[in-house]
Amino acid sequence: MTIASGKAFMSTQNFTGDVTYNRTLSTTNWYLISSPVVGQDIDAFVSAEGLASGTVDANNVGLSDYDNSSASWTYYQSGASGTGNFTSVDGRAIKLASAGDIAFTGTFYNSDAAIGITTDTNGFNLVGNPYLSFVSVAEILNANSGKLTESTLWFWNQSTNSYDQKNLSTDIEIAPTQGFFVSSNGSNTLSITESMQSLSSDTFQRPALRPEIELTMTNGSDTRKADIFYIEETTTGWDNGY
Repeated sequence: MTIASGKAFMSTQNFTGDVTYNRTLSTTNWYLISSPVVGQDIDAFVSAEGLASGTVDANNVGLSDYDNSSASWTYYQSGASGTGNFTSVDGRAIKLASAGDIAFTGTFYNSDAAIGITTDTNGFNLVGNPYLSFVSVAEILNANSGKLTESTLWFWNQSTNSYDQKNLSTDIEIAPTQGFFVSSNGSNTLSITESMQSLSSDTFQRPALRPEIELTMTNGSDTRKADIFYIEETTTGWDNGY
């Protein structure tokens, strides 16, 4: 089975054939990703996808993992072998040499998913959607609220070169292959379950379903924004998740 970019697949029973999920990366900027299938070999993925080469160190390839023990990025090295498969829920950063599609090929993931997250240097852990379907930000936050320093998920926005924060007031459906950061308050296990799945439209930054105020500031090259909401029973102070 081959699934086009932006589409989704759900089943209450196991699908026993190979699945290929395509994701379009429309620029050569960095993106956060996560494998939506089981068994995709990392070395084979790098060989097939036309990743960018490092500008400072030519041995660096455009696939990177965030190391929370040192708050730094570690890059896949050119010519590496025996790296193993992508791990479900684990997130990576990717940069292509030329804009186009990437493809994950493996088997259908048909169970609840979990991954260890830690505080270490700054608490931030790069994770992602493990399914071929969409999952809700709010459901992930509610299921893991006692494990996080803040009920917020951070999504890299390649068009603004900054992170978009999504929480209970800005719930979205996370697309297949989408990676994001969470902030752990200790050594915990982040859970993303089958029951969170949905078949939704493929939109990462969909319009709000209620009136809101968006403040935007730019210096001509960098842009930052803040969203302001009026939500019943919240306060003018700190409301975790809002």
